[in-house]
Amino acid sequence: MKKILFRSYGDEIYGMGHIIRSLALAQYLRAHHAGVAYFAINPNDSEPVFDFLKEAQVSLVDSSQVRHDNFDYLIYDMPFYDKFFFEIVREVKFKKKLGLDYFFYNSDDVNVAINLFSHGKPETSNFVIKEGIHYAILRENILNKSRPPTGGLPKNILITFGSTDPRNNTCRVLNHLPDTDLTINVILGPLFKHNAEFVQIIKKFRKARINVFRNVSNMEDYMLANNLIFCGGGTTLLESIHLYRPSIVISQSLEEHNFAAAVSKSGLCYVIASEALDSGSMESLLNKDICTSVSNECQKIDLGIGKRLIAEELLGLQNG
Repeated sequence: MKKILFRSYGDEIYGMGHIIRSLALAQYLRAHHAGVAYFAINPNDSEPVFDFLKEAQVSLVDSSQVRHDNFDYLIYDMPFYDKFFFEIVREVKFKKKLGLDYFFYNSDDVNVAINLFSHGKPETSNFVIKEGIHYAILRENILNKSRPPTGGLPKNILITFGSTDPRNNTCRVLNHLPDTDLTINVILGPLFKHNAEFVQIIKKFRKARINVFRNVSNMEDYMLANNLIFCGGGTTLLESIHLYRPSIVISQSLEEHNFAAAVSKSGLCYVIASEALDSGSMESLLNKDICTSVSNECQKIDLGIGKRLIAEELLGLQNG
């Protein structure tokens, strides 16, 4: 059995995307490569992280104790640099250490960094860097879905900005959507903190039909039921591409914006910069047949192989 140590993170600021994709990768490694996943935690990790990991029934280990165990591999998927963690694991003799997206740090920390797109040049070049959207990690629920293409003017709109929506993009999008013959489906995550403003904003709609859902477990079904998705520039964007659903991205961070902007150059989504979000730009997009053009481009991309590619890189299986 291969013992794989994960270090991942999520909270009300960063959201839960890193944790969700780490769990998806852990499940793949267990199913296809007899990998046993251990998640390193420390007392400063957020309650949402503990809840997600406990629900997933994975093995948890105290970060301060990992130096005393023998792990075969390390997968680091964090939105920031955990210096304390790397100081501890420096004593562990991993066969390979792999850093996922946004990873550009000390060359001694990992052997390979896998990024969805180029974040710029690292300070050192003593580790391997691999890049590309084909390294996307998607959940099995997404990969197993039938995905008929969509088209026409947007009529059924889904708004979803993850577990936390720290910048309150849900309300910002609703504030600029026209009150016309639309069905607007809104998913609010478990850590959404802007309920009072949200309730006030949806009162303005008279013609549009507003449906509100909370803490959904089958996100893929909601995505497929709509022909346009408003989301951030993270996991939901990648899932919408795989499901052939056009998306308009309003990013939660500069890194997300840069990634979504790079993806948009291939016609796979539309991006509205946060400062450019207004009623005029929104109405202009909704009056175009963006659904057909984006859906057609999405059908040219295969995002179903990311977990396999990462597992092969981690385990040294590129040559079979």
